[in-house]
Amino acid sequence: MKTKTEIKSSSFTVPKFIIYSVKFLELISSKLALKFALKLFFTPLKIKRPQRELKLFNEAIRHKMNTPTSPFTLLEWKSSGPKIIILHGWSGRGTQFVKLIDALRAKNFHVFAIEAPGHGEFKSKSSNMLEFVLSAVASDEKFGPFDQAIGHSLGGMALFNTYGRGMALKAISIIGTPSSVVNVVNDFSDRIGGSKRLAQGIVKYIEVTFKKDISEFATETIANRFKPQGQIIHDHLDNDVSFKEALEMKEAWTEAHLIETEGLGHRRIMKDDEVIDKILTFHLEQSGNS
Repeated sequence: MKTKTEIKSSSFTVPKFIIYSVKFLELISSKLALKFALKLFFTPLKIKRPQRELKLFNEAIRHKMNTPTSPFTLLEWKSSGPKIIILHGWSGRGTQFVKLIDALRAKNFHVFAIEAPGHGEFKSKSSNMLEFVLSAVASDEKFGPFDQAIGHSLGGMALFNTYGRGMALKAISIIGTPSSVVNVVNDFSDRIGGSKRLAQGIVKYIEVTFKKDISEFATETIANRFKPQGQIIHDHLDNDVSFKEALEMKEAWTEAHLIETEGLGHRRIMKDDEVIDKILTFHLEQSGNS
């Protein structure tokens, strides 16, 4: 088991030059600071697919898909069993779930995994949560309906935001998922050395751009409204999304079971055998194949 220090050292660290740049820009121009911060906020990191995921990637049927504004890839591993769709988090990829997908396939699930706009094979310069949402909706329209889904981090939040847009998920497992966009923005601003004023500027930009109060995007708000069956899986030492957000989610989403882990952080949790077993058991029960 990793210690808290080890978990922190394994999380992405913002380069010091970015922190210094943000602080300097805030001193000379709040507009320039906001412009710089927004570029960072909407630009996913470009991470090469590791060797351990290539076999799974090559076994997939790759569907080139589109949201109303952007291309994305939908990976498919066919089977005669129940359909399930998986959505990664920010700067992630569908094959990140390699151990989980292998376990689902072994139980005859027909698995789909989205590689959202700006991620995977399509290296556009920017993306956002709405693009994640629209990629899930487009996948559902062509290959659904999907009753079950699994999301990691922002992917979990995006899955909830498909409600009211045509998807009707009945069972969801979310892993290390934020409870609100405000929390995401505040954490981001803190990490890049920004002020509360900068965070407020990002929130205002999101509300104006997407013409929606930011609270309407919150996972906890939507979970309370639609109440699917589900699991909230979160590690106490998650240094990217605080465990407190899992507690906020559980309070709003009374139909969900909270599964707590210790020492797995934000990403190793997706590879843990016990976590995978709990996800598999839950979704087998939901499909009537337990």
